[in-house]
Amino acid sequence: MLNHRLKITSKGSTGLIVLGLLTACLGFSGCGGSGTTAEETKELSASVQNTGQLQVAITDAEGDFLSYTVDVESITLKKANGAEVETIPLTTRIDFAEYTEMTEFFNVVTLPTGVYVSAALNLNYQDAEIVIQDDNGMAYSATAFDSSGETITSMQVSVQLDDDLPIVIKHGVPASLTLDFDLEASNTIESFDPAIVTVEPFILADAEFNRDRGHRARGLLKSVDVESSQFSAKLRPFYRRHGEFGEVTVTTHGTTHYEINGELATGEAGLLLMARLDVDTPILTFGHMAVVSDEVDDNLRTNIGFVADRVHAGTSVPWFGHDAIRGVVIARDENIVTVRGRHWDRADRSVSFNDNVLVTLTESTRVTRQGLDNEGVDIDSISVGQRLVAFGELNREQRGDVSGERLREISLNTRNGHVRMMMNVIKGVVVSVEPLAVDLLWINGRRPDLFDFSGTGAEETSDAERDYYEIDSGSLTLENIDFRDVVKTRGFITPFGSAPEDYEAHTMIETNIEQ
Repeated sequence: MLNHRLKITSKGSTGLIVLGLLTACLGFSGCGGSGTTAEETKELSASVQNTGQLQVAITDAEGDFLSYTVDVESITLKKANGAEVETIPLTTRIDFAEYTEMTEFFNVVTLPTGVYVSAALNLNYQDAEIVIQDDNGMAYSATAFDSSGETITSMQVSVQLDDDLPIVIKHGVPASLTLDFDLEASNTIESFDPAIVTVEPFILADAEFNRDRGHRARGLLKSVDVESSQFSAKLRPFYRRHGEFGEVTVTTHGTTHYEINGELATGEAGLLLMARLDVDTPILTFGHMAVVSDEVDDNLRTNIGFVADRVHAGTSVPWFGHDAIRGVVIARDENIVTVRGRHWDRADRSVSFNDNVLVTLTESTRVTRQGLDNEGVDIDSISVGQRLVAFGELNREQRGDVSGERLREISLNTRNGHVRMMMNVIKGVVVSVEPLAVDLLWINGRRPDLFDFSGTGAEETSDAERDYYEIDSGSLTLENIDFRDVVKTRGFITPFGSAPEDYEAHTMIETNIEQ
């Protein structure tokens, strides 16, 4: 896989002229009335043969941002002959800080066949929400400036693809483009008070999907084919509730985990449940890119597709039919957990915020754990540091400003509701190899001083400690880990009141990470 790094090519308001993609009625009934002639049929067939699909995805490299939300106004591709085509239908608001561990499908678009050699993003910063944190975990809303000290309103960022790996659009062979807005390389935090960030954007572009990285597709269910173990979904990326962003085909397998309207299933049983859902039921799919057939094209590229590891549908999707808060637990007092929020999801919109939410757990609260056997999982499983989605009812009297600015002193009751424990990522400096323990640098992107670990231990003296955070590494190999290495690992926080250990590692993502 080749990465292509670039620097900003121009700043300030841009006036890019885009050759709009002309869409045609390709094979749909009712497009041109009845009585199509043989010549018209031949021309229509030729039109189909002269187009191909491009799958566009967005990801991000790690950076010290709690939020980095800007409006992506356009993504334009340019052919070798200079012709330009637009690949997204609507200006879309994206929080790039959410995608340091995940790649999201943005759009699947039909383009004229040919070789495309460069891409350009138009970014609008006028309503940007950039939130940075200091070493104590305190959050600050920052203003973006360019390298000359001018406030940024909009800018264009371009990348020239490698001559050996352009985007080749051809009929019947889906092409791909992953764009990585590298936050760490693109931004310099100048100060916290006032909060100022200098922006010199860099972008990475891959003409192939990264098979080692998790992918996500949001949208609405279109169809289910149980016999072929596939389903298709209409994309609605980045919390969009409307718009046409193309369709994605998803391949399932025997261990795909499903949560559909609160019901758990695995493999074909889950796909059969999906087959009973109505068209346009909300759906959220997490998976990976893999070979889905042995066929190859003229360039000897195998057919790579999206394979589902976990599927949520219906009321199991955060924004469908109830209130949902997403964030990380920073403290717990009996059955009240304090969640530092990231998103509040409603049917009509998703609001980003960085305040605390008090979530009340009850004996009737159903608790599940992402992608694992849920036997024995209950409200006691939720501990400090755990990332979660809590479904319930917001306290309407304390809900605060719902326009999107801030939500203060709000609470959510999960009585007869649901809490989904999500996979966590921690990063730290190794202070002991056997047993494995780290001096925490962050938990789920949050500085460790933000967390109150009181009550996490089986006894008060065994509460979790930020400078000696004990990790159960299970069967993971530690042969390449040494004292003072920086490691990053994915897993789950151990149940409240049970430490040590403090954390159950499932995957060692990286070691010897540069601090």
